[in-house]
Amino acid sequence: MCTVRLLFCVLLLLLAGVDGSAQPNTSHGLKGDYYTGINFDRKVFSRIDPNLNFNWRGRTPGPGIDRQFYSVRWTGQLHAPTSGMYRFTVEVDDGVRVWVGNKKIIDAWDLHDNITFTGSVLLQAGKTYELRVDYFNDILEGEIKLYWVKPEDYNSLSNSPGSILAPDYLTYKPAKPTAPPVAAKPVLPVVGKPIPPVAAKPAARTLTAAKSPVSPDKRPGRAKTPAPVPRPAPISAEATVARPAVARPETTRPGTDLPNPEKPAVVSAVFDKLTTGETVVLSHVLFKQSEYLLLPDSYPELNKLVLALKRQPALRVTIGGHTDNVGDQRLNQTLSEYRAKVVANYLIQHGIAEERVRSTGYGGSRPLNGNATEAERIVNRRVEFTVW
Repeated sequence: MCTVRLLFCVLLLLLAGVDGSAQPNTSHGLKGDYYTGINFDRKVFSRIDPNLNFNWRGRTPGPGIDRQFYSVRWTGQLHAPTSGMYRFTVEVDDGVRVWVGNKKIIDAWDLHDNITFTGSVLLQAGKTYELRVDYFNDILEGEIKLYWVKPEDYNSLSNSPGSILAPDYLTYKPAKPTAPPVAAKPVLPVVGKPIPPVAAKPAARTLTAAKSPVSPDKRPGRAKTPAPVPRPAPISAEATVARPAVARPETTRPGTDLPNPEKPAVVSAVFDKLTTGETVVLSHVLFKQSEYLLLPDSYPELNKLVLALKRQPALRVTIGGHTDNVGDQRLNQTLSEYRAKVVANYLIQHGIAEERVRSTGYGGSRPLNGNATEAERIVNRRVEFTVW
């Protein structure tokens, strides 16, 4: 009987820990909170992810989440095995922010197409640091991969993202349940002896002139309500001009390769009888100036294109975005890519199969006109599609 009791006590100590206190329940990996919307609009579910190595092209991150327009926040603890400088690299589509030890080392909260971002931080061996990663995906596919390079490889792997951050160095501790609040004891009122009333002295009579009533707007200490300030006019969309129609080139049906972008563009209002190899400018597709926000005036023309593609299910299209050559060419390239993506996403959302639609951006590299005047640059700022 004594032996059984001794074994039972040893078992209790093992379950409680060496110091006699209960050990927290930990999991390797990071806790991911998954939301609808690109700004953590509505939480759908949570789970423990062993690491961040996801490519959600053509699929959703989980039940209740669409294939686009979602966000995720991962939290947990990072254990540093050695002391020194650590480099973290994130490959992402679209936006990401990373904190290590409450220090933000990566901030790329914008639309990106499979681009890598890097940040470094000094850590000490044996210490645990809070790790937080915010991520959102806007349109089309989503992707996020978190790499790291440890101090011993920091110099030798200067041009490499390193390896995927393994779950061995990641833990998540669930928050301890909070005890219900203790109800405060009611405070009983203290009953004392009644205080005899003191007779008030009669107020001295003063002679004052009768005052006329003061309007509420003239009372002291009250400011008049200011007149409403007129709101500024909204930013106008980039202007477009009608372009002369060009005869359609006679071409044969190519294979699955991308279309030849050097073929002349054609303006069409109805999109009847589209042919392979034909490039058509969407002259009524408008965006907010210097942005990729599609304006409602664009919907009628895009709806005509949707209808034409549904009538000819064998055809596929590549959406091409173009800008003028004014400003930073890298920003122009990015702007053209995302404008093309927005148009492609509109077609997909309205029933065109994803495999039938591609998108690409050319920046200002393929103008239809000169760039010396604004009238010429207007022609170059365009979105077009090529049939293949």
